[in-house]
Formats: sequence, C-alpha cells, structure tokens
Amino acid sequence: MHASPDEYVVVLTPGATAAAALVAASFPWTPESTFAHTLDNHTSILGVREAAAAAGAGVAPVVPTAGGGLARAGLEWRRTPRPRTVKGNVDTPCLLAWPLESNWGGARYSARLGEGFVGGAPRTPPPGRRRDPPTASDPTPFTAHAHETWFTLLDAARGAASAPPDLSTDPVDFCLLAPYKVWGAPSGLGALIVSRRGLAALHRGRRYWGGGAVDAVGAAVDVAALARGPAGLEDGTPPLAALLALPHAMEADAGAAGGARAAVAAGGARAARVAARCAAGLLALRREDGGPVVVVYGDYPGASTGESGERWRRGGPPAGAVGQGPTVAFSVLRSGSTAVGWREVERLASLDRVLLRAGSLCNPGAAEAALGRGGGAAAAAAAAGAACADGSGLEPGTGAPTGVVRASFGRRSTEGDADAVVAFVARWFARGAAAAAARAPPSSAPVPLRIASLHVYPVKSAAGFSPPSWPLRPGGGGLACDRAWAAVDAGGRPLAARAVPALRAMRAVVELDGDGRATLTLHAPPGAAPPLKPLVLPPGDAAAAAAASPWLTAALGVPARLQEEPEGSRRGHANEADLLLVGAPSLAALATRLGADAAAADAARFRPNVVVAGPDLAPHAEDSWGRVRFAGGAAAATVVGPCARCPAVNAPADAAPPSRQPLLELARYRRSAGGRIEFGVLLAVDGGEAPAVLRVGGAVEADAA
Repeated sequence: MHASPDEYVVVLTPGATAAAALVAASFPWTPESTFAHTLDNHTSILGVREAAAAAGAGVAPVVPTAGGGLARAGLEWRRTPRPRTVKGNVDTPCLLAWPLESNWGGARYSARLGEGFVGGAPRTPPPGRRRDPPTASDPTPFTAHAHETWFTLLDAARGAASAPPDLSTDPVDFCLLAPYKVWGAPSGLGALIVSRRGLAALHRGRRYWGGGAVDAVGAAVDVAALARGPAGLEDGTPPLAALLALPHAMEADAGAAGGARAAVAAGGARAARVAARCAAGLLALRREDGGPVVVVYGDYPGASTGESGERWRRGGPPAGAVGQGPTVAFSVLRSGSTAVGWREVERLASLDRVLLRAGSLCNPGAAEAALGRGGGAAAAAAAAGAACADGSGLEPGTGAPTGVVRASFGRRSTEGDADAVVAFVARWFARGAAAAAARAPPSSAPVPLRIASLHVYPVKSAAGFSPPSWPLRPGGGGLACDRAWAAVDAGGRPLAARAVPALRAMRAVVELDGDGRATLTLHAPPGAAPPLKPLVLPPGDAAAAAAASPWLTAALGVPARLQEEPEGSRRGHANEADLLLVGAPSLAALATRLGADAAAADAARFRPNVVVAGPDLAPHAEDSWGRVRFAGGAAAATVVGPCARCPAVNAPADAAPPSRQPLLELARYRRSAGGRIEFGVLLAVDGGEAPAVLRVGGAVEADAA
C-alpha cells in the first residue's frame, strides 16, 4: 500500500464492515456536514449515511464522470432541517466515499477520484454553476464549498486483492481492507488505514469507547482520556486468532520477487485473464433463435450491446469506470426481450456445484444504474416488506431482472474455473439446452383413478404418517391436522429443516377420537442423545403442552416450542394450498431416470398428501387436470397449479446431508417456461357441510382443465 508510518496508522477491526462502522460512528459530523457517496458502493458504505443523517448532516449521492470528476446523482437530502442558526461554519467536516473496485460488477474507479477533496482543499464551483437537477447528457458537477473540510474514504476491500492502491501517490484519509479477500484467510479480520489528520478527526468525534481504548477513565466523574494513536479506536480484545493466522496466509508472498505487492498484482493479472476468458465464452453462447444467451455488465469486448431499449439489455461498464476487475456480472436471456430470473440461475448453479452469487449483491446503486430500475423500485419493495432475496429475480409485469449473476475470480482461479461457468450456462440456457417441462396431453373424458396412499404431516417440516383413511377438515380445506402444528423459535418463526436437519427425522402421529379431537404423539429422531421417550399430547392437556418445549429442545438440539394452528384454519402451517397431489407414475418415471439414485424418488421427499394411481395413468398426467373428485363426489377440489420445487426435496427423510438429487434430474425435464422446477399439483378443496373421508383404494376422478 506504500503507506508511510509517518503519515498513516493501522487500526485493526473484526472486518472491513466494522472498519466502515468505526468511521461512521466516530466521524465528527455536524448539521452542516455532507456525506457524499458514489452510487456504486457496497451496502456497508451506504450504511455510513445513517450516522451522518442522525447528526443532521446532508447525504449527497454522486457518480464519477468520464473526465475524472464527480457529478450529482440526485438531490442532497436530510432527515432533519438544517438549523437556521448554523451558517457557513469554518472547518465543517465532510466525507466522500467510493470503492476502488465495485463488488457488483468489478468496475474499477480511480484512487484519485477524491483528489480535489484531499487535505481539505475544496473544489471551487465553476462559473455559472447550475443548481437544477442533472441530466444524463449534462450532469451537474459536485463541488465543495469554501468552508468545508473534506475527508476521503476509499473502500479497497475488493480492489486491493488484485491491484492495491498506492497511498504514497494517491492519498486518502480512510482506506478499508479485508485480508481474506487478498490471501483467502483469515476471516474475521479487517483493517482501517487512517491518515494522521483522519485519526485526529475520529478521536475528536468518538461517541463510544471500550476497554483498551482509554488511558484513564473515572466511574463517578466525567473523566476519560482516549488512548493515543490507533489504540484509541480499538475497542476490546483484538481478534487474536485471526492475527496469528495472518502471517501464515501471507507466507506464499514472502519470497516473491518484488515483494508482496508485486505478488498480489501478478495474481490479480492472472485473475483478470481468467475473468476475460469467462466473459468471452459467455458472450459467444447462442440461443436456439441465434440470439445471445447473456448480457454482460463490464468492460469486456462485445459486452456493450448498443441496444436502445431497456437499460438492462445494453450491458457494458458503468460511466466513470477506469478499468475492470476480475469479476463477470451478467444476466441470462430467455429471449431477445425477456430475462431469466437470477433465482433460477442461482438454483441451477448450486445443483451443478458451480459457485455463483446472484441478486443485487449488496450494492443497490450499481444494480439500479445497470438495470435501469431507479430508487422507486427499492422504495416499493421496502413498503411491501420485501427483502433483497425475495422473489424470482424478475420484476412483476415487465419481466426485467432485479439483480444479476456474478462470477468472481481470484489469484488462485484457473481457466478451468472460467470454463466451468461457461459450460454451466451453456448446459442449461444455450442452444440445445434442457427443454421446458413436458405436459401430458389433456383428456376430454374423466380419468378413473384410485388413491394409492395418504400422507399426513401433523408438524410442519417433520415426518408424518400414512393412514389407511383420513378425514378432510370440516368446511373445506386439507386433511385434518395436516401441518396443524409447527416447531417455532423464541420469536414464533417456524424452524426450517434445512437449518435444523433433526426436524425432518422427528416423526409426528395423530389419533382422532370419536369427536374428532386429536392426540399428538412426537417420536424423537433416531439416535437422539440422550434417548427420549415419545411425547404424547392429549387434547386440552395444558401440562403436556407445557412439557413440549423442553422435549422439542432436547430432540432438535435448538430452543424450540410447539405452536398450534389458528382455530378454523383451512390448511394449518402449509405454505401454498390445501392438498398436494402426485401421480404414482410420475414418481416411477423419476425413479427410472435417476437409475442408481432411484431412492431419491421416494414420495416422502415430495411430501404429498395424496398419491393416485390408475391402469392408464401417464406420468405427470396430473399437470393437465382442472378438477379432482374424491369418494364418489363427496369431496371435490380445483387444481390451482403445479407445485414448484426447491432444494428441500434433496434432503432425505432422516437427518442425513442433502444430495443433488432428485432436483438436478427434475431440472433437466421438469423446468417450466418460467424457470420453475415443478412436480405434483396443488389443490384447493371445496367447502362442504360434512367432512369427507378419503380412503386408500378409494375412487378418484379427474377432469381435464
């Protein structure tokens, strides 16, 4: 980094994010301060604005320009009005933040982006400076006022891994580092390189200090003397284990010609060649209609498509970038005007054991700019309570992507890694890729069937039982007591089997008395230590219900309690519909395709309520049904749609680790045109005066949709 100890100090932190938080919490904000940040910034840098806004400071989003300067990307905002008594204070501290390399698409920005702000030297507003909102063709320059003293924050957490900044020629006040991104280890360690004047500013603005950060402190009096130097910013015990591991991680560079800096730069150059190979391979892929398979967002040959339509289809690097890091961010195209949701690509990559990141990648500004979404989409999502990872990855209505897929390469990446990414995309999305799910042809006449098996799962995500007969819920809904209970955490959120594997190995059984009241019996997972006797919960027994929490906690290995469904529920804690129906021939066809892995086609993996069979029933015939009648018409249901499958089906009924099957095989022939992997159908049961009873062997009739 060429950071002279005469001009810089190093503050150790638990990570680069903690370093950003330290600057945010200790910077001497005032109501006249401004926090300026480029749109292309990690979420951890955007979070600095919370501390600034809380102090009454303004927040100004900016963008780099082709000429090396900055332009406003929107109006400066404040959460509280600027006090009228505060005007033109001398030496108003302000902060400008930008990344050396974008964590979103790898765009590299000049380390001199804040050159005009370093050392408190303000940029003089140009003559006739406009104050109206900027436009794409004529942006408003971002400039400083004479009374402002600017400090600069460079996020080098990603960029230092391939081309470290030279702080002797490109000085900044705060530089964030993440050693594990450079050497692969250790995690849990970060560093904040601070200029001497930046150190003084943080000391001046500290709003908290912990043990080790003070030389003297009084408990009964207002006396506290902050430790001098970087120690005054290091609270508590340093990350000793990570510090001890760091020299071992750096050993590979110890004997390199030119030192560690040269070794890192050489590794970065290799990573860049691998990334370029990946980008070239992706851009060369073609769909069945001859169009490109991907749009690449980066500075690679052919990445800029020249499209005049939606912004996300244009590709290429962002404005103001001066280079490209070893990252390939891309969208997959289903056709010339529609994208494949990043969620679908991410799921298929996981099945293929290709490690890709997908979504907005903790960089909403870069995503908004490249995909043409704007801040309105984020505001709408926040108002709806949606999280970044929610949904399919496509905007409802428009089909435009809400995020991208990212392949990140490092100094130890190989050409084989690049080729694996290209092969994965080709296998699933290029010419000759797996076709959409085949649909059975509809039949005009009712199909005579029988119930092959019934399955009830009294506790959500736990194993259930298969009775010879079972009633439906009174008044319409699913099977009685199906998902009537859930094992929940202290906050009332249902536990997920992917996080608590013992849950899927716990078996729940229900017995109904003559009045339809349920006695629930829970059987601990096999091999539970210490061994647990079955827990029996008779109806209305408060003492037994109270005993469920310690029993569940012991059985599952995590704090848990049992939560019963709301009274009058149609389907308890089930996610989507009243019943899930699967055809026995569909399971048999999957088992045949799986070959040696046929055990993964066990019905228990798919958790159906009803499995149907018939002498003339074809695999996946249920896809074409519209109505289903049970028990001679005593109960009827509407097919509301196919059941989309997730990696949960790859987990066996016991607590064994998940595999890639059967979801990988299903993806090859059961992927819909919209990208969902579908198996079985969901039913909405009609209401009725008396609850019907379904029986194994009982007649079933299905009508085409």
